[in-house]
Amino acid sequence: MFNSKLASFALVVTVSPLLFACTSQDLYEATQENRLQECRKLYGAQREECEAQYQKGYDTYERERNEVINKGKQKLLINRYSNFRYNAFEKRCADFV
Repeated sequence: MFNSKLASFALVVTVSPLLFACTSQDLYEATQENRLQECRKLYGAQREECEAQYQKGYDTYERERNEVINKGKQKLLINRYSNFRYNAFEKRCADFV
């Protein structure tokens, strides 16, 4: 009983770091591979179209992801600046009323 618990604990201690060592790239590539496996169940043009969707490498994915994130941040800053300018304009106009 004790040896079994000790063996289980040793296994968890040994395997846990390996599980958490997965990088974003590892997860991306595993997901892509799973999707490609599903595509392989299809035939002809459907299969080719499906596979084409999942051929993007991690570097391309990461670059496109960062572009989208940065555009979102820029839009947020523009909206905040626009709101600030509009509020300042409203305050100036209220002074004249």
